[in-house]
Amino acid sequence: MSASGRYAVLDVGGTYIKHCVVENGRLSDMGKVPTPQDTQEHFLEVVEGVLAQMGGAPALDGVALSMPGVIDVERRYMYAGGSLKYNNRTDIASWEERFGLPVEVENDARSSARAELALGSLQGVRTGLVVTFGTGTGGGIIVDGHVHRGGHLIAGEISIFTADDPALGSHGVLGYVGGVNNIARAVGEACGREITRGEEAFELIGAGDERACAAFAERCDKIARAFFNFQVLLDPERIAIGGGVSANPLFIQGLREATERLYGSFPIAVPHAELVVCRFRNAANLIGAYLHFCERCGLDGTLDVEGVA
Repeated sequence: MSASGRYAVLDVGGTYIKHCVVENGRLSDMGKVPTPQDTQEHFLEVVEGVLAQMGGAPALDGVALSMPGVIDVERRYMYAGGSLKYNNRTDIASWEERFGLPVEVENDARSSARAELALGSLQGVRTGLVVTFGTGTGGGIIVDGHVHRGGHLIAGEISIFTADDPALGSHGVLGYVGGVNNIARAVGEACGREITRGEEAFELIGAGDERACAAFAERCDKIARAFFNFQVLLDPERIAIGGGVSANPLFIQGLREATERLYGSFPIAVPHAELVVCRFRNAANLIGAYLHFCERCGLDGTLDVEGVA
């Protein structure tokens, strides 16, 4: 079946819900609203408001969502809502009844991986990895040319990787080190001032502030060590970096330099993945969620992504 029709696509993040309409294979009406932090009822009210702006059930043919958490797409059940704990233990069928529309939900990092595999920087890759840096850190794994979910649906939850390193805190190595807010705080601590925004931190790094650059390089070195662990475990051909910060060339340059420093320190040459930028950056989760919806509903899923980033 063709995916002719009008579909609401939402990418639910820890800070914002990004949304768009896909109509006859074209993305339009991009926007975002703050993500509620208190209750699922409030969250659903906000989603209903977005759907109403798009015309609601009479004008829409379905809802595709990308969301954090542990999601069983076959059972259409959300065991855990990730950072949005109010979505723990949610039956997606209840949302269909409320919205009056077909609803499909996919994990956010897997949505990104699906988009990059089908249409982006991971096209043609048999084994690959998407790492998205935002409020936290997410991961999507490609094995044998397919998005890999794992036996307990947590494959790719790299933000909770742990390491025996006091500097990383007691929890996830990438969640602690790689989140943009944490990079900003590390730069602020090094410079003796409070910095909470990534943009402010990268302004100092771009200006060549020695303390900011040193703090950033230290963070990149820790991320590179995590990438090394991924390499020897999964051996990806390519690692695609996503999230809003991936648009900043300083961030990508820092990661590439740290990776080469690490591999250059070994006494033998160790093959390693090509480090690239996700083609779709902030739109990857939207595209992946729509492709997932089409796959689940037996639709064509053809998309015009020219100019989408």
